[in-house]
Amino acid sequence: MLKVSFLSNSLKAKTVIQALLHYPRASSMGDRLLSNSLSRFLSVESTRVFLFNSGRMALYSFLKSLGLKAGDEIIVPGYTCVVVTNAIKYLEATAVYADIDEGDLNINLDKILKAVSPKTKAIVISHNFGIPFKHIDEIKTKYPDIVIIEDAAHVMGSNFKGRSVGTLGDAAFFSFEYSKPITTGMGGALLINNPRYMTPGFIEYFNSLIYPGNSQKIRIIIGLLIYSINGGRIASLAKRILTGVARRSGLLVMTSSHELTGSFPPNYPSRLDPLLGYIGYCQMRSIHEITKHKRMLAEAYREIFAGLPNIRQFYGAETVYVRYPVVYKGGKDRNYLIARMVKETGIDVGEWFNDVVHPRGSCRYCYSDGQCPVGEGISRTILNFPVSLHLPVEYLRQKREKIREIMYE
Repeated sequence: MLKVSFLSNSLKAKTVIQALLHYPRASSMGDRLLSNSLSRFLSVESTRVFLFNSGRMALYSFLKSLGLKAGDEIIVPGYTCVVVTNAIKYLEATAVYADIDEGDLNINLDKILKAVSPKTKAIVISHNFGIPFKHIDEIKTKYPDIVIIEDAAHVMGSNFKGRSVGTLGDAAFFSFEYSKPITTGMGGALLINNPRYMTPGFIEYFNSLIYPGNSQKIRIIIGLLIYSINGGRIASLAKRILTGVARRSGLLVMTSSHELTGSFPPNYPSRLDPLLGYIGYCQMRSIHEITKHKRMLAEAYREIFAGLPNIRQFYGAETVYVRYPVVYKGGKDRNYLIARMVKETGIDVGEWFNDVVHPRGSCRYCYSDGQCPVGEGISRTILNFPVSLHLPVEYLRQKREKIREIMYE
């Protein structure tokens, strides 16, 4: 039985090996190659793309360039990741939460408009799971002086009215973390769409940032090689053993404990290492194949869950999902469903996001229980399925009846 996880979403082991075999070229110009391929795919100038060691660092750096001061407010979704609100915390600004919409899992337009105050400097608009937020133009028209920042951490390929998600706001940040559509381990990018914010000061600041050390780069490559192991039971067992050994040996790079507790982490921010950028570039060369496969998987999931009364779907033809989300309204325990799904189908199932500020138990900067009841409810009932290059569409369809059996109450 095939084993499919969320890690190495579109990465193949041969891509990492290819980067290592082309080390001189990859280590000298991999970041530039990735910037150029991103700009072509998004139809923007390459000079507007800045590569960071993570998407959160891109967000932090852009917010910092706005000259925020204590008391300034940044509106964020009431269903987000701790690294987003940390970027605001580190700058001593205030995070103001607006609840999400049950219809598309994105921030609710009416809640945004009610949250705007004279202190509002920016709004972070997430496209959760890759689902496009549809009201950016309305907000920009009503509040032209408020900076619109797209959280495109889940996105690579989704469109809205013929425009690439990530090009709709004043700026956008992307994530290349292990489980994202394109992965470089822990990388990310900032795209500045509004020339007003392409200041000499920001460019000078970016150019002053250092690259991570060789130790982190080697650890990330080890993680990418391990996570790219996919296949049946033997491959899955090998992957699990290697992951355990690497984790116990401190050889894996993951979200730091500093970030989970809201503390400022070391080496933050920094730039994306060119070698890791080359790994991202190699994936971007296959981006159309990747997005086509993801759309086919989403259509298969839509068909599998169709008609189940205890499942709510969020399917969209223009959406390229990082994971396929459903809300489960049945009476079975979520952990039971996840464990049974993995055991009987080989398909890993997640509960991402499992809190208004994910992951559960991390720093909830400026948040109080009950502020965002929809987001809190979704975090308790969400399930998401892999949309991975390593999951064959035919295999998924073969598991149709078993998946329906497990999910049906």
